[in-house]
Amino acid sequence: MTGPVPLAGRVYLPDQFRARIFLATIAASILFAWITAGYQGIRAALTHPVHTLHSTQKVLPMFKTYLKIAWRNLWKSRVMTGVNLLGMTAAFTVALLLAMTVYSEFSYDNFHTNSQSVFQVYRSVNDRDRIKEMANLPMPANAALKNEAPGVKAATRVIGSSASLRVGDKEVEQFVSYVDADFLRMFTFPVISGSKAPLEGMSDMVLTEKLAHSLFGNADPVGKTVQVRTSGDWKPFQVSAVVKDVPQNSTIDFTCLQRYENYDNYEQCKNRWDNSMTDQYIQLENPAAAATFTQQIQGMVNKYYAGTIEDHRKDGAQPDANGNFIRLQLLPLKEVHFNPITGGSGRQFIYLLMAIACFIIFIAATNFVNIALARAFGRGREIGMRKVMGALERQLVLQLWSETLIQCLMALVLGLLCARLLLPFYNGMFRAGLSFSLLKDLHLLAYTATAFVLITVFAGGYPAWRMARFNTLQVLKGKLRVGSNNRLRNSLIVGQFTIAAALICCTLVAWQQLNFLRSMPLGYNKEEVISIPLDNKVQYEQAIQRLRNKLGSDGRVKGISAANVNMGRGNDGSMSTSMLSFMYNDHMITTHWRTVDYDYVNTMGMRLLAGRDFSPSFATDTNALVINEAMARILGGPEKAVGQLMPVSGNQPPMPIIGVVKDFNFESLKKTISPLSFTLSGRENLRYIFVKVGPGNLPASMHLVKQAWEEVAPGSTFQGSFLDENTDRQYNQEGRLSRIFISAAVLAILIACMGLFAIAVMAMAQRTREIGIRKVLGASVNNLVLLLSADFLKLVVLSILLAAPLAWYGMDRWLSDYAYRIHIQGWTFLLVAVIAVGIAFCTVSFNAIRTALANPVKSLRSLD
Repeated sequence: MTGPVPLAGRVYLPDQFRARIFLATIAASILFAWITAGYQGIRAALTHPVHTLHSTQKVLPMFKTYLKIAWRNLWKSRVMTGVNLLGMTAAFTVALLLAMTVYSEFSYDNFHTNSQSVFQVYRSVNDRDRIKEMANLPMPANAALKNEAPGVKAATRVIGSSASLRVGDKEVEQFVSYVDADFLRMFTFPVISGSKAPLEGMSDMVLTEKLAHSLFGNADPVGKTVQVRTSGDWKPFQVSAVVKDVPQNSTIDFTCLQRYENYDNYEQCKNRWDNSMTDQYIQLENPAAAATFTQQIQGMVNKYYAGTIEDHRKDGAQPDANGNFIRLQLLPLKEVHFNPITGGSGRQFIYLLMAIACFIIFIAATNFVNIALARAFGRGREIGMRKVMGALERQLVLQLWSETLIQCLMALVLGLLCARLLLPFYNGMFRAGLSFSLLKDLHLLAYTATAFVLITVFAGGYPAWRMARFNTLQVLKGKLRVGSNNRLRNSLIVGQFTIAAALICCTLVAWQQLNFLRSMPLGYNKEEVISIPLDNKVQYEQAIQRLRNKLGSDGRVKGISAANVNMGRGNDGSMSTSMLSFMYNDHMITTHWRTVDYDYVNTMGMRLLAGRDFSPSFATDTNALVINEAMARILGGPEKAVGQLMPVSGNQPPMPIIGVVKDFNFESLKKTISPLSFTLSGRENLRYIFVKVGPGNLPASMHLVKQAWEEVAPGSTFQGSFLDENTDRQYNQEGRLSRIFISAAVLAILIACMGLFAIAVMAMAQRTREIGIRKVLGASVNNLVLLLSADFLKLVVLSILLAAPLAWYGMDRWLSDYAYRIHIQGWTFLLVAVIAVGIAFCTVSFNAIRTALANPVKSLRSLD
């Protein structure tokens, strides 16, 4: 058995190790509960052997009797049963959906046989002012790691680009992944037909089942030819194998594999260590060696990055404690999905879902406890009579607990049905992509069963134990007291409303931040510019010229340009950037790098601070730069920057700066504005056309552009979108978080109010005589309503006082990830207080008014 693998101060447990710990924990819990519950029976059975047989014969009839009595009691208190059942059904529904989401997230990449020994390699670089961690590596790093690093069993690069695939008359657009021959040896994507070593040849191609069926129907595709075009001519490739479709819980996704050497820029970059663009994975012979791998390969890193290291040293960067400027680090495969370095959103979001599920379950289970204890006043004589007739304490506990078990089982069944019905809506709202078949997983079933047992023990076990221990004589005399001053009930109500109020606070803060992100001016025209992604069926030069000819004379079109990178996330789903570093005046300058067409600044609505934009009138502009304000500040300011020569590449002459544009937010507002440079070079790489339209009737303008596109690029799919839509998609995570908070807050407050309503009904029923006396003595209805509501409203106010600092701390931590953020205002918590108190008052006052208006004569008739 493989034990825990220490990595960078953390311990990673292999799957089988975690599974055994999990199963052992469940077994120990069940064994402990069984021994505890059956201790007295086991002792009696060991002492009196004859009694064992006698007891066994009575078990089934006794259990059947318990269920009958439990059902009758539940039916007798239909309102309270309905409150409990409705609350628990809602809680189970939410918990099941969230549990499936969490389990799906934590199952990422578990299916790989070699998951314990496969790692992604990333760079850690000591810059002048910070440490940067980047997932991409240079192309030649693969061979260096495989041939020179100790203990590397296999290695592969992974990079992708869109391509057109053609078989006969059938043509489809696909995202092709380029990998090395070790790829299918390292990762478990089972081959179902064809070669078992399918990527040995340079012209080999591997398809997934779905794509193979799309291209070849039911025919066997192995050995057949597929024509592929990325940016140039069509090239033939032979299908060497078909693999199973990639599971949804795979970090690496593909439909088509080709050898890495077929990637477009391979020949230009295959030996360049200064150009990092590929994901790099390695498999170690001994996973335990990962802890020392970084130190063992440092000599190799210093060898190949010597020039870059020298540039960083000249720029004033400080080495780490071991004197290193650049390090190659390992990230375990199971961490790739979560790690921000590789584009993951971290585990915090998953932990948040787990916490919300627990909160909702706690609120619903609390209703059980409070209602059961409140009903104890009405069932006291029943319990007392049972004890007088000889009922044992454990029998009473089982009898009372069986009522909770029935309700929880009914709620669980209803929760499963509701979860099944709501799953499509849930997937659409939260982009979860879940399947109900997840519940067939034995581990998830074990988690669900364990949680169900714990919930029923908490919700029904404690009240049953308390009621079974009532003093018989006090009960029969009518002097029953469940607890001093209802401390437990009040504590649970405070806990419920603290969670609900905190969720409302988080909802308001998340909504304010999301609204701030969407409405903040970005420094360019995002409302009136349409972005059109180009697919592989379109030749850029031809398409943009035809579009200019078609729309150039239309007064509704104000400008047409293009770039290699989109603004925000377009309808094609892409969002990327390019970086370039070079030395200038003994300083390392790192800038975002964008290739654009003429009229880009005008089309995007940017503002020139100094110099001019690119112009066809100047032939030298093909080797010139336009930079942003942040880049100009490094060079002494906008006016000083214009005219300076930038040695961006050792193979090309320096590029003069001809213009400076005012800073604009070209990335998410989580980041500050970084240096940015525009160039006209390499126009063949432009992948997005931008059309600026007039401010009036934007839907009609979109229709105009779509019609023109269908004429200039027939057969190409139009994926145009306004830039404000693109920028909104950058905040899908924030939008999803806001929706989760809203849903959880609404559900939490509804369940808590249902419980409060039921508790208020029973609490006021116990004060009927008191109210009757007060009315006879002259108390008004208003005074009585305030009197009856005050105790509960005090608990709600206390809950808000507890929730406010907790919510403020949590959301302030969340907002700290944003370079541009709101500041949490005091009115947010005041509004939450008004909402919570108002809802609670409406819930309680309904019963209070009815009790206060009751005829006091009826109340005093039964007065002893």
